Amino acid sequence: MELVIRRILANIIDHIIIAIPTFILGILLFVFSVLFRVLFWFLPWNWMISNPFWAFAGSVSILYILYETLSLYSMKTTIGKKLMNLEVRAIDGTLDGWTCLLRSTVKELIFGASKSPLFLLGILSIVYTLIADNHSSFHDIAAKTRIW
Repeated sequence: MELVIRRILANIIDHIIIAIPTFILGILLFVFSVLFRVLFWFLPWNWMISNPFWAFAGSVSILYILYETLSLYSMKTTIGKKLMNLEVRAIDGTLDGWTCLLRSTVKELIFGASKSPLFLLGILSIVYTLIADNHSSFHDIAAKTRIW
């Protein structure tokens, strides 16, 4: 139970850290989307590209995946995990870049999809972590990693 709480707190810390550049990027994307809509009003698919919500939601996910992938690859932890004394380890001992990218992407797909059915996987993943007590969640299983 303690491990799950530390993992959740580490995730919250990491999302707070990534929120500042994401907010700045969100403002820039909003300005760009307004300019795009004004300049290219005649294009039939203009609404899809110039919608600031989708641009912002996508940028949050991409920034978080980049942050976590680079942190795990270089330090085997993120700032939030470091503050909670957690480290990601590969089952076979080699935590390479592709493993870090896979783990971060699956995690963001599961937990970042709060308005889709995939969000239920996030809840099930937390329940699994509580019950199994093997230092892994669904994204750890996909990437063959564990949290210690």
